[in-house]
Amino acid sequence: MRNATVAARTLSSVTKLVARGRAPDLLRSADCAPGMLDDPTSRVSRDLAVAIWEKADRTLGGPRVGLYAARALPFGALGIQEYVLRNGATLGQGLREVARLGRLLYDAHTLALEVEDGAARMVHHVHGAPPPEQPSELLLARIAVLAERVTGARLPVRRIDFAHDAPRDTEEHRRFFRAPVRFGRGVSEIVFDAAALELPVPGADPELAALLAAHADRLLAEVRAPPDELGTRVRFHLAASLSRGIPSLDAAARELRTSARSLQRGLAEAGTSYRALVDEVRREQALRGVGDPRASLGALALDLGFADAPAFHRAFRRWTGTTPGALRRSRRCRVT
Repeated sequence: MRNATVAARTLSSVTKLVARGRAPDLLRSADCAPGMLDDPTSRVSRDLAVAIWEKADRTLGGPRVGLYAARALPFGALGIQEYVLRNGATLGQGLREVARLGRLLYDAHTLALEVEDGAARMVHHVHGAPPPEQPSELLLARIAVLAERVTGARLPVRRIDFAHDAPRDTEEHRRFFRAPVRFGRGVSEIVFDAAALELPVPGADPELAALLAAHADRLLAEVRAPPDELGTRVRFHLAASLSRGIPSLDAAARELRTSARSLQRGLAEAGTSYRALVDEVRREQALRGVGDPRASLGALALDLGFADAPAFHRAFRRWTGTTPGALRRSRRCRVT
């Protein structure tokens, strides 16, 4: 397996929080040059990240460092995903974007938002080596904390699962989440009432959300993709085919000279799915098309494989929290 990398910004934020003025000493003890984490866009190896987390845990002492950092870190400490969440029209829209951008934090994990039978699940799956305890706990705890900060309402958590084994004392976890907490599961996930996805985010800016998403896409493109580049090949095929309609999974597999089952399995190993890639490609092309004032929105809807303009508008609102026309007008006003 390729060497996985972790966003330096997260590690920098955590070490400065727990070690305060002694952050350089903590990093040196983990064989990390203090200046290595200064660039917020840089990445470090998984092995170095694990060493830094272990040193941070020992430095903090009593509390679980992931749970402590989730509440104590300032807004934005984990990067652009937090700003994207803050500017989604609803909590659900923001969390879907956070999941889509998950590889910015760690390029060997997958985040997915799933909804079924009235329950929403933000699932965190780490590929390859077993996940360290601290970042998994930070991620799920931070989701709960930020959901409350951006909506003003406490997230109605039903259950927390962690892939790692239980620590000696789990009372801190139960106090934090106020819900049942289980350990040693196949994946880590936070399960909550699906109705919370519709909670509005006061002060969200749809235009800023679209700009943040476009910038995040550029950052995501710089993070190394899985070695077989299957997702890239599927994206190219979709981009070339959308104007003729969305190709079925079977049709895409034939075009790529593989079987539908192998295509599904390969995409799952890369942390995505065919349906997710269709949605991503449509969204990227929609944002580009809306940014071109010469492009007809009706023609754009057809080019993206939508049956009609209303279907396109519904999808665009789900992606951005606003309509194509409203976003185009707001951009025009800003330019003039």
